[in-house]
Amino acid sequence: DPDGATRVRAARALGKAASPAATAALAAALEDDALWFVRAECATALGKIRTKAARDALLAETQQDDPRVRRAVASALGAFRHDTIAAEGLIEMLGAGEKAPGVLHDAAVALGRTRTGEAYEILTGLFDRVSWNDNAWRGALTGLGELRDDDALDEVMACTGAHCPDGVRSAATAALAHLGLNEAAVRGRRSEEHTSEL
Repeated sequence: DPDGATRVRAARALGKAASPAATAALAAALEDDALWFVRAECATALGKIRTKAARDALLAETQQDDPRVRRAVASALGAFRHDTIAAEGLIEMLGAGEKAPGVLHDAAVALGRTRTGEAYEILTGLFDRVSWNDNAWRGALTGLGELRDDDALDEVMACTGAHCPDGVRSAATAALAHLGLNEAAVRGRRSEEHTSEL
């Protein structure tokens, strides 16, 4: 169909179908559709399917030329919770070769969403990553909130201070709210007390 909007609707329908045939069709369109927003929608649909085949299709397209598509691929990989293979793909996307600030942000958030063991070290390592508008740092903070790791609370709290840029402080405060939802009541109280002081 020459109409991109129609292909977007088709991608959404295929994502809901979640069959092997639907996964294959989405993978093919993600690879070679002419329109970036159709490819991005295919990535999103694959993230909702969450099968091994869907994950592998996403991993095959982490190097898409258009950063808007890479962002969609990264976000979709974040749906694969506790999946070390998906996490490895996101870590590669966060490598030194990636310069697009939006990709760095979304890949960091997605890595936190996977809740895998290696995520904490990678995310805290992004605090010093130079990127436009501190996108890598902000994404790392949001990712730490998504990670729900007890060790992240102090790191996130440290980023709410006046010495940090406003955007970073905002991301850290939002991450504290996520950490405050954890079942550990003591950590939740610490998060609430610190947020009330900001």
